[in-house]
Amino acid sequence: MKKNKMMRAASALLIAVLLTTCAVSGTFAKYTTSETGSDTARVAKWGVEVTAEGTMFADAYATDDTKITTITNSVVSAGMVKDIKEVVAPGTEGTMAAVKIIGKPEVAVEVTYKATEIEFEGWTVEDNTYCPIIITISGKNGVIATLKGTDYTDINAFEDEIARFIGEYSQIYEANTDLSLMYADTSEDDLVVSWEWPYSTSDDNDKKDTELGDQAAKINPATIKIAIETTVTQID
Repeated sequence: MKKNKMMRAASALLIAVLLTTCAVSGTFAKYTTSETGSDTARVAKWGVEVTAEGTMFADAYATDDTKITTITNSVVSAGMVKDIKEVVAPGTEGTMAAVKIIGKPEVAVEVTYKATEIEFEGWTVEDNTYCPIIITISGKNGVIATLKGTDYTDINAFEDEIARFIGEYSQIYEANTDLSLMYADTSEDDLVVSWEWPYSTSDDNDKKDTELGDQAAKINPATIKIAIETTVTQID
């Protein structure tokens, strides 16, 4: 009888040990799968530079040389005064030289323009506005606008129209576009602003032109100032 009790006790102890072993094994044995994903990125290249050289106006005009080129910021007068040496006169014209843009940004960009200063001062004859200057604004698809100063009785309205057409022009380029090719000497992408003072349009206007020249001789010249800002901006 005593032996049976001992056998039952041993059996119970063995079962307890097996149960404990299973419980412990369950704590440490399980399926598990893991993976670490990684990637590396760098800052996209920008490296864009905008430069402009030259002058929109000349200090004198020969009879066979009435065309000149320029940058984005120029001052002109109908006669020499103080430190202003560049002049305009009937029969002369000029074109703003294309701005140089270099770089191959790895993002899409937009090239925009803004007229930061456009000032026509002193263009009056007998107290009336008289501006014989013609401004032509052109872009990639040709002439955008041709504005005649003589069509405006308010010189400020003339200035505002020039600024508006300049500000409305822009160009968009995809990522990795070589801007130095888009804005090379032979490129038509750039905004171009040109001016002209027609040689003779009528006897009446010839008299007014002469009056502007006489005012300049009296050190009271009409003047033009044009400043255009070119900006390259990343876009989505």
